[in-house]
Amino acid sequence: MRKYLLAGAATLSLAGAAQAAQLETGSGAIFNRAEPGKAIVRLDAQITVMFGYGSNSNDNADTTVAGQTVNVKNNNYGMIMYARLYPAFDAQTPGGFRYGGFAEIRANNNTGGTVGVGTAGQRTTNTLYWNRAFGYVGGDSWGTVRFGMTDGPASLMQVGTFQNFADGGWNGSAPGMTVGINAFQFPINGGYEYSSQKIVYLSPNFSGFDVGFSFAPSTATHQGSDGSTVIPGGSARQASSLQATDWNRYTDMVEATARYRGTFGGFGVAINAGYIGSNVVKNATPGGTQFDGLSIFDGGAEVSYAGFAFGGHVSTGTFNGNMNLSAKGQKTTTVWNLGASYTNGPWVVGTHVINWTRPGIQTAASPASERGVGVAVGGTYSWAPGVRTFIEFVWGEKTEKGTDLRLGNAVSDNINGTGLVIGQAFRW
Repeated sequence: MRKYLLAGAATLSLAGAAQAAQLETGSGAIFNRAEPGKAIVRLDAQITVMFGYGSNSNDNADTTVAGQTVNVKNNNYGMIMYARLYPAFDAQTPGGFRYGGFAEIRANNNTGGTVGVGTAGQRTTNTLYWNRAFGYVGGDSWGTVRFGMTDGPASLMQVGTFQNFADGGWNGSAPGMTVGINAFQFPINGGYEYSSQKIVYLSPNFSGFDVGFSFAPSTATHQGSDGSTVIPGGSARQASSLQATDWNRYTDMVEATARYRGTFGGFGVAINAGYIGSNVVKNATPGGTQFDGLSIFDGGAEVSYAGFAFGGHVSTGTFNGNMNLSAKGQKTTTVWNLGASYTNGPWVVGTHVINWTRPGIQTAASPASERGVGVAVGGTYSWAPGVRTFIEFVWGEKTEKGTDLRLGNAVSDNINGTGLVIGQAFRW
């Protein structure tokens, strides 16, 4: 019987065992295969705590107060933590029809740091929200259909991003020590992609090949589409608007991805290629700034052997980093990375280098150009079931000519940052 591409387990496809650690995230939570006539109900959770060192261009700034120049700065050490919940269930009818649901619950960043440690005001700002929430139906012979707030096939079937070590490199928590730098400019693996409501189809595996398609009518998340009036704007169903905050929102986003995975003489090969396209909420203001819809080629490749893996990923086309839209006339964006990892039992070590060029600020009189590079290195030791200890280092730099990226009185079009964390994660 053909392998059934079960919802959630799709991220196993990232290139096999070399990407297994990414299953710690909500997008790749492992969905058990319920036996015929039975259901499995779970309440998974994760707690991760890190102690870190950070140094970046905006950790120290001179500014003028009451006619005098003063210096303000951050400590170069701190702690980072997060806790997440993953309620889910999976079931199968006696006839082989599979169905279930999955949700991911996260906490907003705590904004009460100035009111005193442990005060009620600090704790209550740390509210919960739905980050993913979807149902699915499927069968071994025809595939899976997801519906709700869920990852599209470009994320679920990705290859070569190498986030399988530590907390994910530049898509993890260590970059929180590097203010103002976002090296992970890919349009996949972020809330800008997976949090919109969509319908997703994932095919079975046919001789190593599988495909996926999705459609998201808007950027609406948990409560949309809403009943907001057309003026002043802000409706999840907005097609054209006078409100500037609407103009950088996609509509009718489609994703189409194909992938191949095979083994040849002990070598594992994984390749994926796809397209992400969309319309846009139109600017109805005569003479106002107009934006292009998304038009992105996305693909990757990876080769693995005896625990070693090497490969890369690229996204290029009309977008302004992540899922941001580009103003008409701006240059295309290209984001690429190269990575490698080695897995040996409970040990995983890995690295990736990310490079990007994108238009940058959207209000520039002429098309701006932001360029940057990020490097991540890390290792993980899973010393007991559901428990792992890791260390991770990131360094990044970006430049945008004609744009002041520094804080305070300093002026510079270049900033850089370094982060180093040691962490402990529990998953059950």
